[in-house]
Amino acid sequence: MLGEKSYASLKDVPFDVDVVQVFRAKEHVMPVAQEAIAQKDRLKLKVFWLQEGVINHEAAATASASKLGMVMNRCIYKEAQRMQGPMQTY
Repeated sequence: MLGEKSYASLKDVPFDVDVVQVFRAKEHVMPVAQEAIAQKDRLKLKVFWLQEGVINHEAAATASASKLGMVMNRCIYKEAQRMQGPMQTY
């Protein structure tokens, strides 16, 4: 996609991953959470992130219980913008 290689599964990713960000309907989140948990040590995974509008409390609790950082119902772009503060113009 957009010139970048994609992988069918987290188990196929050959490098470290900081964040698994999920853009799926809530009923499809748990299998992704389970796979992220299964691969977290190998990938050095830090955070399981459910995009804005994606809410699955079971998956969030499961990820948190496995010591993964957990973000739910938040847009990673909006959060990055918020953390950077207002744009400066000169």
